[in-house]
Amino acid sequence: LGWNRYVFEVFAPGHFGDWMDFPTLGVDENNIIICGNMYDYNGPLRHADVYVFDKTPLIAGSPVTLGIDYTVIHNPCGVLGSSYQSCHAYDGMPDIANPDIRNYILSEGWYDFTQTRRYIRVNAVRGIGAAAFIDCPPGDADLVEVPCYNFNQAAAPQRACQPIDTLDTRLTSSPVLRVDNAGFAHLWVAHTVGAPVAGCPNLTAPNSRTEVAWYEISPVSGLTLVQAGRVNQGLLPYYYPSIAVTKERCVLLGFSTSNPNTLTGYYGSSGYTTRRPTDPLGFMEPFNVYKFGISP
Repeated sequence: LGWNRYVFEVFAPGHFGDWMDFPTLGVDENNIIICGNMYDYNGPLRHADVYVFDKTPLIAGSPVTLGIDYTVIHNPCGVLGSSYQSCHAYDGMPDIANPDIRNYILSEGWYDFTQTRRYIRVNAVRGIGAAAFIDCPPGDADLVEVPCYNFNQAAAPQRACQPIDTLDTRLTSSPVLRVDNAGFAHLWVAHTVGAPVAGCPNLTAPNSRTEVAWYEISPVSGLTLVQAGRVNQGLLPYYYPSIAVTKERCVLLGFSTSNPNTLTGYYGSSGYTTRRPTDPLGFMEPFNVYKFGISP
């Protein structure tokens, strides 16, 4: 099979010269979804945009037209969010009451006025291509609370050289949408966080060691946090995770890690851990190093 390459102009109405940063990709049965942060050409962030493409003409290599084959959703729900990730959705949604739900977009970084509670925003993507739109429920119904973490995270030390930049707490890999064998939908997502050091740190807390936070969220009948966990074995840093899940709810969580110990430490390396559906909620196996880094 050959490849079809497409190039699309990114834009926001009335904002000539905008450019997109942090583009993300999600795929479901019907759509290819690209999210990105729109910046003014002078630098300031304007908002996030979501492009929803009907997958059929793209696979066929046919020309596509805005308003016919795809749509652009500017600043979803008007909340000035950023760094959205759509899901890799491996199954059709089984919700008979909502047959037009195709995917979800998720974003991180939301907190309450006390700065002591953390949330993931989850919004359903309905429809296909140009007919797609995003659910914007009233109030805070699209927020699901997750365990507290520090927004400010330290660089990851490695053996005998400069630490590795761990970026920030945004979602840097695609969430996963799976429908289990019983027909229920589950959202799985992971990201890098700073370890909480004393209670729930505020926005000006000092940088702390990085951990991998992961969540299972049920989008059925409202948003529910089913379980949450952390990869934080010992005092090592863990960062840049990705997550994969089977229909049986077996989970493989990958991430980067490093160790600054002068004698037994290692450079940036790839690690993983797993869980089975019969494991206790929030449990992951002790981590394994899949491949040790060979240089700084």
